[in-house]
Amino acid sequence: MKANTLRPQSIEQHDIEELIVRFLQGIASEEEIHALRRWRTEAPNADTNDRRFRELDRLWTLTGCVTPHAQFSSPPDPEELLASDERREDAVQERLQVGARCA
Repeated sequence: MKANTLRPQSIEQHDIEELIVRFLQGIASEEEIHALRRWRTEAPNADTNDRRFRELDRLWTLTGCVTPHAQFSSPPDPEELLASDERREDAVQERLQVGARCA
């Protein structure tokens, strides 16, 4: 994000969401943090802006978003995934059959 685009009145929705994510990741620059603070507090949309920030912050926390350098486990075994899917499909079919008999 360019430094000259950080005026609160000129921040586009996509840009502000990117800026909020950078802040939540802990990688926002001081200038970006100040721009975000201004966006959250300056009229005429201060209440709406602050509410949007708090919503994204809560969503970020609830989903456990990863940091840029997170370690991931190895991918699951494809055969285990297929077997799990087959068991799930069998359970769905069984529920449908029971439901049809009860109707």
